[in-house]
Amino acid sequence: MKSSYKDLIRNIPLFSSLKESELELISQNGKRRLYTRGSVVFNEGDLEDGLYIILSGKAKAILLDEEGRELILSIFERGDFFGEMAVFDEQPRSATVEAIEDTTFLVLPKQTVHELLKANQDLALSILRQMSLRIRDADEKIRTLAYYDVAGRLARTIMELLKKEGKVLKNKNIAYVKLPPRQDLANMVGASRETVSRVLSSLQKKGILSLTKEHLVIYNVSDLL
Repeated sequence: MKSSYKDLIRNIPLFSSLKESELELISQNGKRRLYTRGSVVFNEGDLEDGLYIILSGKAKAILLDEEGRELILSIFERGDFFGEMAVFDEQPRSATVEAIEDTTFLVLPKQTVHELLKANQDLALSILRQMSLRIRDADEKIRTLAYYDVAGRLARTIMELLKKEGKVLKNKNIAYVKLPPRQDLANMVGASRETVSRVLSSLQKKGILSLTKEHLVIYNVSDLL
């Protein structure tokens, strides 16, 4: 394995504890795959073909209804992994994953993943920890969809985006968050694009937030919820 590729792997948080022999195992068995923006990585119901780790780019896990409408379950970025459920339970894929932009993945076969987990306890605990967080996130999403109207779901989605990649000004209650495309935001909320736009417009009129071309500015975070 070339040193540059080793460094690339080591810089992924999931693999920070790997030994040289474990890096070599990845080198021998892992495959790099490039998916262009908008292409499907795999579909719900597909058979398991390994654990996916994002080396660069961004992807989303979605569920589609019979009319083709999508609900976004998760957004994955550099260093994130997915597909672990099928690797462990050997069941078909539980969701569809699509590249949001040109994205490069490292795909590890099931057997390689099992060997790594047997050899490295820290790696096994990291994956278990992440799986636990995803179960908590899924519980919260179910609760939000069941008990909140569109405005409530939108507010909670914005807060989740703020927690992941937003910025709060020091000594002020003003926050900035980069918004996904409006349709993607609607798919996260579980509502139509038009309905989400109306709610955002209402929040703007109330002075709670404003929209720039790419960002959302929240003037008082406590007023959002």
